[in-house]
Amino acid sequence: MVIASAEVLLFQIGSSVPREGDWAVYSVHAVWHSSATDEKVQEAIEYYEDIDDTNWTLTIQKFDYPEAAISIVEPLKNGTNSKSYEGNVETGDPDLSMWIVSANLSEGEPIYRHEADLNITIKSEEPYEFANAIRDVVYTNFNRTESNVISHFGVFWDRETGILSGMSTILEYYDEDSNLMLTAKVDIVIVETNLWTKTAPRQDKTIWPTIVTLIVLLSILVVAVVLFRKRKRKRKVGLRR
Repeated sequence: MVIASAEVLLFQIGSSVPREGDWAVYSVHAVWHSSATDEKVQEAIEYYEDIDDTNWTLTIQKFDYPEAAISIVEPLKNGTNSKSYEGNVETGDPDLSMWIVSANLSEGEPIYRHEADLNITIKSEEPYEFANAIRDVVYTNFNRTESNVISHFGVFWDRETGILSGMSTILEYYDEDSNLMLTAKVDIVIVETNLWTKTAPRQDKTIWPTIVTLIVLLSILVVAVVLFRKRKRKRKVGLRR
């Protein structure tokens, strides 16, 4: 109990704690390319069409460190979605979906403790401009594969509050034979918030999307090489038979 109380005190002193009613607006943009007519691919394209050029609003519903609850309102082109997430900012359980992490994370620390086995750790800490202010942010990048979809993430969080600042994701959809069917890129970036005050912009610190894209493209290149080698091995096995 003494340790837990000390952790709460450190969090409150060392960061601007999000409060109920705090909010952040995110600009969402999506681009995609595909020549496939597969039904699942078309459904994915429709989703990207719906979210492109929209603004989402995150609202803090509850914050009692380490427990947090947030809502996301997504005014899409085919209607408005409202989603709720809640959990522990230290572990992510049961579901915070990377919208908020612990404050004051440092390089090498996991974004969520229960995901430490996936090696999703903070890669760097830098000042960048987000929502009209220069903020110290922490960054990581990682890949995930699920149901023939490979996702490449580059993510920034505001270090002081733990709130998501920007996320760039490139998604690759493959068929059962590892043929690329669809490529999509989604950028989510905070553009307005009451969590911090505006400051004078610094043009040299506004290039985060380019940096993230280059890192993510490098990850894609690595994955593509691995897939190519797997397909090449399959062909060799087929020829031997």
